[in-house]
Amino acid sequence: MEEIDKLKTALNEYRKQVMEAPFSDVQKLIEKYGADINDDWVFMYLSSAIFFEHEKLWGEDKYNKELSPINNKIDAILRKYGLRYVEEFSPGEKPAEIDELLKNYDDLWDRKQSLLFEKYGLDDFAKLYLNDKESYLKRFEKINKNNNYPRQSLGEVVKELEIEANKCSKIQAFNAATILLASAIEGLLLDVAQKDRRFLKVFIDRNNKNKKKTEILSLSLSQLISIFKEAKIYPFNEENDVKDMVFEVANLVRNLIHPGRKIKAKRPKSTENEYVFLKNIYTYLKTNCHKENSNYFRLYD
Repeated sequence: MEEIDKLKTALNEYRKQVMEAPFSDVQKLIEKYGADINDDWVFMYLSSAIFFEHEKLWGEDKYNKELSPINNKIDAILRKYGLRYVEEFSPGEKPAEIDELLKNYDDLWDRKQSLLFEKYGLDDFAKLYLNDKESYLKRFEKINKNNNYPRQSLGEVVKELEIEANKCSKIQAFNAATILLASAIEGLLLDVAQKDRRFLKVFIDRNNKNKKKTEILSLSLSQLISIFKEAKIYPFNEENDVKDMVFEVANLVRNLIHPGRKIKAKRPKSTENEYVFLKNIYTYLKTNCHKENSNYFRLYD
């Protein structure tokens, strides 16, 4: 009985660290842990919760009233120049008004973030974030790094997946290696997705048409690829059937993680061939994606 109690205690502690649920109710977190901005753990945990909710609200188009005028003005300028995206402007040809509107876009993000802190009575957090965002984020990242808290950047997650995939390939555990690499590919695409205005526009349009809203961080690899293609974001900024097929196969390999699909598949076992195939895709994206999407992509080597 004592062993079972120890196991339950250990499981509850693990659940506290890894479950997504604690980030879904900010008020309960405040009631449980307080709101002392000087306490590093509280600062990290409440910041994570607010960041998570803010990204969710942004993705669900809750800020459309203020966001639409900015997007409409940008789109009007792009039509005037016969372009679809800001990134298509040649160096030195982008109108100053575009940069001003993009700054308005970023300022709106920060202002809404700060207001969300205030909504939960976290005035000290709001003031620090709005007045010294760089200092705020530096402290947040330093706490995570020094204390090994569970919140990771996408770059760190992707790098970890790549390392684990390489380890698995060396012992010929190719089922594990392919699944891990496909997850790393998903991470590379997701990093761009969270910051690229073109992606967000398509994503919001789709969310408006669906009864059930989706969060960006909950998108599957196939959904990410579909939105990248519709938004014509690199590597899908040009029509290329071969490229589409390559990523379709990558998604199929990833889906073999499901036992039911393995049973139905005519070639269910992942071998070195599948690993090398995915490794080539991953290397291609890692090498080129950050160049094409330099305003958004963060690579951690």
